[in-house]
Amino acid sequence: MSSFSAISQKTKIITGLLILSLLVLCAGSIFFAQKILVQNAVPTPITTHLAPFSDSTDLPARPVSVIQPLIQDCLFVYFQGCVQRIAQNLVNENNKYENFAAKDIQYIFSFNQQSTLFSYSEVVDPSFTSRYFPESATTSSSTKLEQRFTAEQILQRVSIKENINPRVLLTLMEVTQNGKGVISTSRNAQQPFFDNDLGFAKQLTTVSQELSASALKYQLQKQDGKALPKQLVFFNKAYTVGDQTTGDTLALVEFLAAHSKGKGQFEQSIEVEQTESAPANNFVGLYTQLFSVDPIQNIITR
Repeated sequence: MSSFSAISQKTKIITGLLILSLLVLCAGSIFFAQKILVQNAVPTPITTHLAPFSDSTDLPARPVSVIQPLIQDCLFVYFQGCVQRIAQNLVNENNKYENFAAKDIQYIFSFNQQSTLFSYSEVVDPSFTSRYFPESATTSSSTKLEQRFTAEQILQRVSIKENINPRVLLTLMEVTQNGKGVISTSRNAQQPFFDNDLGFAKQLTTVSQELSASALKYQLQKQDGKALPKQLVFFNKAYTVGDQTTGDTLALVEFLAAHSKGKGQFEQSIEVEQTESAPANNFVGLYTQLFSVDPIQNIITR
């Protein structure tokens, strides 16, 4: 009997040790599992490369209180333009952009072949033809017909008639589409500025005439001996007009204000301090990106 008791006691001891070992093993497993989970929960550092422009205009705008120059006047107009690089090895040194504009537009279109403008043409109504292609318009109202012109032809003729540099118009096509416009993407050429179906020629005409009318307003003020306004109000906020700011810049600013969705988007479009995280709809940044020219200084950037 005593022998049986001793064996029973020994069995209990062994069983207890086995249970203790299992508990220790389980505890260790849980500890290491938790450690692995915690390690995996720590995010791995990711190397990112900032694009020249953000894909979103939801970025908080850097506060703008002063309207600074966005472009030199001689880069805003078609006639009496600045000396500037037109293509990689072509500079209009005679200071007459109008003699080089056709080559400039051809170069821009050929350099951006992803653009639908490269091969786009459009049938325009007789009134458009009469205004911008008078040599193609018929004299008899009974024989007026719709005619087809290429985007290149339309852009040049509208630029000539409204005296707006085509580079300004092309840049605004990108600005109004947050850097994803008809020049840099395959966006529908019938909607170069706005998301409606007016057509390329009509949208271009509307924008050009709006800019031309605003610029003329400030030119007439200057001719009458009146100073430019010292302050303008957009989105219920007063902006001081900088001392170096001209009427052509104010024409651009008025256009951008009229077609921005709010104060933040507007201020993103007119800020002049360029950074790697510049907004996608920034006029100065997009002009520089498209043409490798700083429009404020008229300096080649690359």
